[in-house]
Amino acid sequence: VYLEAYQPNAEKTQLMVATVSFFRGSVKTFETAPLKVADGLNLKSKTVPMRFSVPLDKLQPGRYTCQVSVIDPSAQRMAIWRSPVVLLP
Repeated sequence: VYLEAYQPNAEKTQLMVATVSFFRGSVKTFETAPLKVADGLNLKSKTVPMRFSVPLDKLQPGRYTCQVSVIDPSAQRMAIWRSPVVLLP
């Protein structure tokens, strides 16, 4: 999973902690270990790249909701993005 977090007012990377989770209905079936991001700010676009590896063999084929959670500890804020995904055999 690749994503970019937007830090519009940053001059250096602000610490963030992120996870990727997969849900079937309301049941969480998998979650990555928390990823601490403390560097990588692109000063032109004000974005910070994040990459996660998800071992798909730990998930059964089918429909899921993928959720990305990003926490900004210094501002005590959290952003969540969700999208349906389908894993094929």
